[in-house]
Amino acid sequence: MPDLILDARKLGDYGIGSYIQEIFSGIISSDKFTCSALVMKDKGGLNLPRERLIPCRSANYELMEQFEIPWKLRAQRKAPFFSPHYLFPYLLKNPLIITIHDLIHFKFPQFFKPVTKVKIAERFIMSAQKKASLIITVSERSKADLCELFNFNPDQIAVVYNGVSEIFFTHPAKEFTPKRPYILHIGNHKPHKNLGLLLEVFEDFSREHQEIDLILAGTPPGKDLKRQIEKLGISARVKTPGYLSQEQLIDLIDACLFFVFPSLYEGFGLPPLEAMSRGKAVLSSGGGSLSEILGTAAFYVDPADHHSMLLGLRQLAGDPNLRNQLENLGFDHSRQFSWPKAVAQTISLISNQFGA
Repeated sequence: MPDLILDARKLGDYGIGSYIQEIFSGIISSDKFTCSALVMKDKGGLNLPRERLIPCRSANYELMEQFEIPWKLRAQRKAPFFSPHYLFPYLLKNPLIITIHDLIHFKFPQFFKPVTKVKIAERFIMSAQKKASLIITVSERSKADLCELFNFNPDQIAVVYNGVSEIFFTHPAKEFTPKRPYILHIGNHKPHKNLGLLLEVFEDFSREHQEIDLILAGTPPGKDLKRQIEKLGISARVKTPGYLSQEQLIDLIDACLFFVFPSLYEGFGLPPLEAMSRGKAVLSSGGGSLSEILGTAAFYVDPADHHSMLLGLRQLAGDPNLRNQLENLGFDHSRQFSWPKAVAQTISLISNQFGA
């Protein structure tokens, strides 16, 4: 079997960690490659024997990774190196497989300070164009962005959609009615997620629907978000439970009135698709790939328009028939996205590229 090196150092991260867990675990279990994996020292990860794990001290984005990783892999230079994002050890001599999830740094550079972050990201994207043997993106939107912003050849890029983990379809629903109905958002609180505007809209919405709360799950809120919640006077109505297990998130989805995702830009947009898989109506922007991924199964609003989002919240909160229609559409739509399908497509691309 041909060798393959997997960079799993971000296995525990939110978002990209799911990609690593599903894609890399699927590649390993396929037995089509002899896999080794980079992992953070003392953390382990993935279903590999200890001798196939390569412990590292340097994490992604640290300067030391540019030296530590090439040194550790100096005896395996012929093995393809699979980086699950566009940053990779620049001095690495191995053939490269790179997944580029989104171009958020370049669509909204104002959100990334200092400006050197964007410059560094640009350097690595352009290097990937020259050095990578295989480039994978997770949506046609991300592929188009690469071609428009960096003049990539579209034939150089393969699109492999992410999947919904099977647990979202198999986890038993609990018979539970919350004390107060709530609208749910799951994800991090980065500026492009547009939670600032969502909070302003919810403040207006809550005057008409004092019985409905808003839950922002995922990343614990930062100081700015906490300050805005307090300034708007909605602290009693907005809950921020922070990180939760996958099972806890599913239970939270099951009990919500509907799911809201007002992001300005997404390379894929997994949380609203996961909400659909639990039979929940989704109010979303069409930012980035969202309209591509969610299709006709979501209720769309303009993420830059306060009034549009407010009307959307009002309509979904006040129309159970509309919610029911979206719930049925969303569940059927979500079944199109599976990790086994994504794994099979990824394996096929690697095998075709490297003759495995």
